[in-house]
Amino acid sequence: MIQRAVGIPSEDVVCAEGHDLMIRPPKNVSICVVTEHVQKFEQRGWIKPSEKEKKNLSDVLQTVLPTSDERATLFTITFEGTDITPPQTVETFSKFVPIADENSVVLRPSTPLDSSAKAFYLESLPSKDKSWYYELASRYVNAGAKPELFNVMIEVNDGKGDVLQTWKYSECQIDDFVIYYNDGLLVYKIHQKWQSEFRDRSIFSCAGLTINS
Repeated sequence: MIQRAVGIPSEDVVCAEGHDLMIRPPKNVSICVVTEHVQKFEQRGWIKPSEKEKKNLSDVLQTVLPTSDERATLFTITFEGTDITPPQTVETFSKFVPIADENSVVLRPSTPLDSSAKAFYLESLPSKDKSWYYELASRYVNAGAKPELFNVMIEVNDGKGDVLQTWKYSECQIDDFVIYYNDGLLVYKIHQKWQSEFRDRSIFSCAGLTINS
């Protein structure tokens, strides 16, 4: 069904192991049937293409991948608010994930399109350029006035630096901040090496969200 949906000709569809390709008249729809049932369908007038008519999957269904200039490669994140003056722009956050429920055990990507509160999280390798941000996060737990709500604008940039998407969150606060040691073998590392790494994660809740592309 997927191959037909992307425009693969009926006679060129590739079937899974244990199945053969057959063409069902009168509309010549391509269908993969269990190999042992082929003869029954031939008796009903279905057609089994010859091997010469079929092609390898690599010749038929080629993955379409955008170039590094066309695809998203960088997050540019700007924080602005009463306690963040002047506005601060950071390009060292490596992971931005909108989430529906910040209290979920597994923070799955989700962006409910409704008027409820919006949440997201950011992850990065701890770095000196975010010293001001760590100070802001510490004010949520230290004695003193709680930080004012702030706005966060997240730009998704392609390899040429052009903006593909803009996520504008309004009236946000930091709900959780943690630094942890990531030594999982099955988790892709931000520093693109097999060695373990330190990461920080921040979870935000906001009153509103506007998405532009």
